[in-house]
Amino acid sequence: MTGAAAESRLLDGFRHYLREGHFLAEAPRLVPLSLALYRRLGGGAPVERAELAVDLNLTAEALNADLRAVPESTIDIDANGAIVAFGGLSVIPASHVFKVGGLELYTWCVFDALFLPRLLGKSAISVTRCPVTDTQIEISLTPTAIISSRPASPVMSIVAPNKESCRENLRGAFCNHVNFFADENTFRDWRGDRPDVAHVSLEEAQELARQRNQYRYGHCLAALEQQHG
Repeated sequence: MTGAAAESRLLDGFRHYLREGHFLAEAPRLVPLSLALYRRLGGGAPVERAELAVDLNLTAEALNADLRAVPESTIDIDANGAIVAFGGLSVIPASHVFKVGGLELYTWCVFDALFLPRLLGKSAISVTRCPVTDTQIEISLTPTAIISSRPASPVMSIVAPNKESCRENLRGAFCNHVNFFADENTFRDWRGDRPDVAHVSLEEAQELARQRNQYRYGHCLAALEQQHG
């Protein structure tokens, strides 16, 4: 398989993961819970179960049952039972900085920072470092667009994980392999002969983030945005 064909295969696998290889694909009843978790965590504090139950109009028992249905690798819960991270957004230190609403939050991979602004309904800034050059990469985003990027042309690494591996270890199977590189040449030098990783431009990555939100949240997200104007 040629290099171009291998990258195309990996991109197809990445899209398949975004569309079907996630737990919400088989449990659509958890979509409102997912959105509520993101929005609560976007406030910068651990999410208490009681407030989440109110948001979703659920009893404590029903909420806890839904939380148990979320794969353990997708959610972090502190010693007091509060939720401190979910689906890539964290209020405790993680791999990448995510600035939103005057707060400094964190993401598990750089792709998270591209889809989160729309889910939160807020502009944001992603701050990370190239794994090779240690160059700081800063990207400013609105809920629907990229405003600026420094440096100007970073690329994002992608992999094509399977559903089972992501459920068992989301960060190990996916997040830890998705980073921004200062430019395409830097990525290619880093990748070498690895057949399991490809790259996309920042603009392509943003389009994949848009597709992810549509696949997973669709009408639910549109209704929420209409409700809040």
